[in-house]
Amino acid sequence: MPIAIVALVAVLAWSLYPAMRLQYLGSRRLAGVEQQYDSLKQREEAVRKEVDALSTPAGVEKAAREKLGFAKANDTVYVVSGGNTTKPAGVTNASAAGTPATPLLQQLLDFFFGFEQPSTAVEP
Repeated sequence: MPIAIVALVAVLAWSLYPAMRLQYLGSRRLAGVEQQYDSLKQREEAVRKEVDALSTPAGVEKAAREKLGFAKANDTVYVVSGGNTTKPAGVTNASAAGTPATPLLQQLLDFFFGFEQPSTAVEP
């Protein structure tokens, strides 16, 4: 009797695996696309704010000073060269900080169903 139950469970698992695999792969891809969408929405909001700031004369002047190094005629400009090139304590790599750790169960399911993380990512 126990052998029949084990055999029945094995046949059910074997027959349901393709459908479960498709469902899992679809849900993982959807989660990845939603994450990309959220990242792009955040990037769009940042660009919109930058455009709004650059649409005023004060914003253009600020950008010219900060990004292009422009100065007014009577400004005193100091140029600093060299300096400390090491990161301050508590500063982490931006790409590592933006990638959350994958839970162990999800890693196991990814392996079991053959899911591979896409290599292309949206850069801000």
